[in-house]
Amino acid sequence: MNHSLLWEILKGNGNSQGFLFGTMHVKDSRALDLTSVALSKFSEVDALFLELDPKEVGPDIMMQALKLPEGVHLPDLYSANQYSRIKNKLLKYAQLNLDYFAEYIPMYVANTVYESMVSSDYKYPMDLMFYHRAKESGMEVYGLETMEEQLEKIEGVTLNEQAGALRDLSRRFFSHKNKLDRLFEYYVSQDIHGLYSLNKKQLGPLRKAFLYERNFIMADRIMERLNDRKAFIAVGAAHLSGKYGLIRLLKVGGYRLKPVNHIN
Repeated sequence: MNHSLLWEILKGNGNSQGFLFGTMHVKDSRALDLTSVALSKFSEVDALFLELDPKEVGPDIMMQALKLPEGVHLPDLYSANQYSRIKNKLLKYAQLNLDYFAEYIPMYVANTVYESMVSSDYKYPMDLMFYHRAKESGMEVYGLETMEEQLEKIEGVTLNEQAGALRDLSRRFFSHKNKLDRLFEYYVSQDIHGLYSLNKKQLGPLRKAFLYERNFIMADRIMERLNDRKAFIAVGAAHLSGKYGLIRLLKVGGYRLKPVNHIN
């Protein structure tokens, strides 16, 4: 697999149908500094496809959906000693007070911890930066998934599984941070297969739901919507490579994909 985050999508006759770009959902300059050539391709397309259309994801609705069931609070998922240890470690390492998250599912808390491990050098994460640039350019924006579909994946992970993952994150904070740094290294070197492989390993048994099944859905919707428009498609870089990755699925669907190298 070529080292490239940006791929041109070609029809069988060789005509360009747009571009596929692998993102990271962060504000960190290590990732966002690689977007200049990608953004230059906006002038060649009619639409932007993202995993989710931001205008259809109200923050209040999303935050409500990430809350624990009524009557359940985060400390209820642990013994008193376990909760105290997790709280102390996250306060020490991530400057995060767990008591502020008492109403939220552990997966949301874990995501907040991961966000603490990276810099916030830009105003928006990459996906939202693309979204605002597209709206400024008058481009159409489409979501390849719905909020309900993504929340359904999260709901498929039991609270006990989520609680265990958050506990492991607190116990092995620096091990997890090192893995996140490795993801950035793969991203900066545009090694999408290395990034995919590490992400797949970290997901473990959840890879089917969070990678493969989502890839099939996104690939189908990309091909449906590419029929009458040229698009810039920006999705998490872990979705590009692999047997069930978007590059292969689009090739199976009859498209040719050509790496656009040296994008930084």
